[in-house]
Amino acid sequence: MIISEIVICMVVSAKTVAEYKKIRDERIQSWIDARFENGCVTWELISPDEVKITDQTGDSMTVSVSEIA
Repeated sequence: MIISEIVICMVVSAKTVAEYKKIRDERIQSWIDARFENGCVTWELISPDEVKITDQTGDSMTVSVSEIA
């Protein structure tokens, strides 16, 4: 699957699963910070391929990890 390959390429320097998750989360947060005002949205990884972004009003959107990579 192409999306999985992109995610793996994003974090090739990870030595542990915990380090992989930390790097992944930092990259997702960086992408969100570049597109939304600070503190206006929260996010959660809802699958290996999708991030759910929710704003303060409760509106949400799903973004493919491939868009973030």
